[in-house]
Amino acid sequence: MKLPILLPFGAGLVLVAVCATCFAQKMDGKLIEVSQTVTIQMQSMAVPPQTMSRKICTAPDKFDPQALLQEGSDCSISDYRENGSTITFHVACTSPHLVAAEGVLHRHADGGIDGSMHAAMTAVGRPVAVETTYQGRPVGSCDYKPAG
Repeated sequence: MKLPILLPFGAGLVLVAVCATCFAQKMDGKLIEVSQTVTIQMQSMAVPPQTMSRKICTAPDKFDPQALLQEGSDCSISDYRENGSTITFHVACTSPHLVAAEGVLHRHADGGIDGSMHAAMTAVGRPVAVETTYQGRPVGSCDYKPAG
């Protein structure tokens, strides 16, 4: 008679432990409004710079460059390095285009960022260089969930 009572109680403890782990991984992050300007150079042709703004959620104590990547793209960050307030990283994408990029960001004491990323790719059989500059300022908090 005691066994049926112990099993639901034990299962409840496991459920509580699992849920506690789920809640522990959720953090209050920093919501940053980022303005990015993209300049594209193709062989003997320049596309006028395009500026757009969006809000991204990043880790509360450091900037996560993964947040800058376009949703739906198959991109990954490697060679991530921090040296004081400077972050350097490499981006490789396989979709929607094959892209290799190098980025550098500078964190500011107020939680903002600025920096740039230089990407190289091929379009219609021609080399394309894409230069993106970033300016970001903190605008609030958000629910941050680390990538991966």
